[in-house]
Amino acid sequence: MKRSVVWLLSLLFLVSSFFLLLGISFFGNAFSQEHYDAAFSRYSVESSTSFSAYSVNEAVVSYVSGSTDALLVDVFTANELSHLGDVRVVIGGARRFVMVNGMVFVLVLLLGIGMKERVVFLRRLLLMSGGISLLFALFVILSILYWFDGLFTLFHGLFFLGGTWQFPATSNLILLYPEAFFVDLGTIIMKTFLLGANFFIVLGGIVLVLEKKWSYKNF
Repeated sequence: MKRSVVWLLSLLFLVSSFFLLLGISFFGNAFSQEHYDAAFSRYSVESSTSFSAYSVNEAVVSYVSGSTDALLVDVFTANELSHLGDVRVVIGGARRFVMVNGMVFVLVLLLGIGMKERVVFLRRLLLMSGGISLLFALFVILSILYWFDGLFTLFHGLFFLGGTWQFPATSNLILLYPEAFFVDLGTIIMKTFLLGANFFIVLGGIVLVLEKKWSYKNF
């Protein structure tokens, strides 16, 4: 196989595996009712709001995740509703993006398996992908712990227009989802991402051991 094709497949593998793992980590945690229940209890969200936090949250999660077409609660301002609509659009786009990366990942794997040096190809890419993802996860976790405000601002600046996502501390949206909630959620997502990175590294290590074993036998 031509070197240029191998480089292209390698790049596609690294990019698609990264975003696929990130997507699995996000969607596997972002809408977990267990996380919301634990956070609401830990930060006394129910007692901080004038409405049923659990019921409103259920409606919000259903709306932004795309499970329902309308937000069936009446506790938010027009600006808050507009932001939740923007969140819904971003999450919908992210879901489609992850699905595309999943298909690319599977395609590259199938093409890689058909290569003559498939073992070397897969071993290198698994270790590289795992290493890159590991460094990214550690960087984000440290940023969450020591630079959360800056990270939060950077994230929102990438996906939302300025002035559309900032609300006073007394707004119902902030009372429902305090800063500590996002600290916990971001940490959980990155810990899951970290596990996935370690899985890739371990898998790459297993392939390396098998590669050496096969080489020894052939020798």
